[in-house]
Amino acid sequence: MSSSIFGHQTYERANILIFTIPKCVMCNSRKIDFLIAFGMTAPSTLQISRQRVDPLHVQDRASLKLRVNTTTIAIYNTLDVLAPLRNVPIKSKARPWVTPELRSAICSRNRPYRRARRNPTVSHIAAYRKSRSAGRNILDSAKNRFLSSKINTARDSSACWRALRGLGLSCDAKPSSLLLFLPDELNNHYASVSRGAMPLSEKMVNCAASLPVADTIPTFTLHQVTEIEVLHSINSLCSKGTGIDNIPASILKLASTSVITELTAVVNKSIELSCFPSSWKRAVITPLSKTNTPSSPSDTRPIAQLPEMAKILERIVHHQLLFHLTSHGLLNAHQFGFRPGHSTQTAVLDLTESIRRAIDKRKVSMVVSFDFSKAFDTISHCRLIEKLRLIGCSAPTLGWFASYLTGRSQTIHLSDGSWSSFVATTAGVPQGSVLRPLLFLVFINDLSPRLSSSQHMIYADDTQIFCSGLPASPQALLDNANNDVSAIAAWADENGIRLNTGKTNAMLCAIQTSEKIHEASAPARSSLHPEFNQPRSIAGNQRRHQASDIAGSQRLQAARTQTHLLVSSCRLTHPTRLLAGTPMRHANTHVSHGADPQSHVIT
Repeated sequence: MSSSIFGHQTYERANILIFTIPKCVMCNSRKIDFLIAFGMTAPSTLQISRQRVDPLHVQDRASLKLRVNTTTIAIYNTLDVLAPLRNVPIKSKARPWVTPELRSAICSRNRPYRRARRNPTVSHIAAYRKSRSAGRNILDSAKNRFLSSKINTARDSSACWRALRGLGLSCDAKPSSLLLFLPDELNNHYASVSRGAMPLSEKMVNCAASLPVADTIPTFTLHQVTEIEVLHSINSLCSKGTGIDNIPASILKLASTSVITELTAVVNKSIELSCFPSSWKRAVITPLSKTNTPSSPSDTRPIAQLPEMAKILERIVHHQLLFHLTSHGLLNAHQFGFRPGHSTQTAVLDLTESIRRAIDKRKVSMVVSFDFSKAFDTISHCRLIEKLRLIGCSAPTLGWFASYLTGRSQTIHLSDGSWSSFVATTAGVPQGSVLRPLLFLVFINDLSPRLSSSQHMIYADDTQIFCSGLPASPQALLDNANNDVSAIAAWADENGIRLNTGKTNAMLCAIQTSEKIHEASAPARSSLHPEFNQPRSIAGNQRRHQASDIAGSQRLQAARTQTHLLVSSCRLTHPTRLLAGTPMRHANTHVSHGADPQSHVIT
């Protein structure tokens, strides 16, 4: 007699169930072996595992919720039968550099020790000390070789630190925030950031759907997918954590061929009904300390974990939306964050190349850097839906995104495995989600057309504007910078985003010929304060000029004096909004001088 659990073939013989698993995985404290045989002591669990929901019966949101819950319970209960939770003793860290040869050397060292204990003569004690010294040298050499190998084979700094942490050689972990603050206190603090905006309503979504769209922008509608696409999304899961359902990505990958039909039906019904399952909207927060001695909840940061099955649906929608944006050129060309083929390296190269070209023309360059405070967590859902409409999203697609954004809540994961009370959020893009970065790119995408007086570079929410001008006419340079500073401040006000003045600063880039800068009439008080740092060269070999080579240069001193006059005139016309209250260490203008005229110097 045979039956099927999620597509896996089982055979029942003499009250014994044999369940074949393709491979062995470890999931927290669950272990699934190649072949599991056990007495059938939990028929109710197996009965739940075999429950099915007819796809034809899923016609509304309630039945979609039932299908999601049934699939989740079936997977979890099947795990309880095949791989029940168990207590695993915590063992001391292994020492991988201790090889069998070293163990033999340790045994050889222990024999003289035992002889010296039994008969503590001078010769026996001397033999023991000699053996102990030799054994210690062998162990130290083996350990050093192993550590050097680990560090030298690390691909980057992240891999190096990961190797050091794995060996217990990094700094001590910061204390748990739950030892210092109440869980509800932390949860309310985190949620307060995302509760500043008005909750999204159906009326707001309908108003957004009626907004006109440019004729050149095609309509974007989410379309249903095949099992192959869902399988690709499952295989793309890479998180090691678990959401509120306690089902890790490794189990979904293991059982992908078994649950693919169930999950494909859920994904397609979600798109068809413009409904995101409510059980996938609950986030589990793990608080981490920013400092060694946090004194308030603001000294901690939340790490959110959503259900892995939710990420399968999110990744499918992400792929479709990103394809629409890239294939029709709707994303800002100067946005370098969270896009294929773009990174921090390409962002820095774009900025430094602009500065290099300006220096080649003997121009003075000004860079103003902006930072938005809690930008991802404070954006208005209503404004985001309106901007999704302006990139061509149809009414059903807007309904799906509205369902995705609303009705969310979060809880704190406690040390004993339980949760605190749930707190609702009404703003921001969900932390820990696949769609979070892309939705923010859509939100900030309309900032670029506002900047008409300068070039710009944006990496996620970090924005920089760049403008250049002749040293003889600094006022034109300042006017261009002020125009776009005002435009960014106005955009932030309209979209409910707050500029972080503590991380907003300006920078001047010049070469030796900047000593020809003409003095500009300016008030004595300045919003930007000069700070002369050691210059850095980014010439072909990226060498650094020594400070001693230029410290005594009279031309450098003249350039500093003349540049100070320019800096004194760099008073942005938006000081109350942008730079008011900015600490001097942040509101600096960095000026570079003294390099070879053929080198391009910035700081």
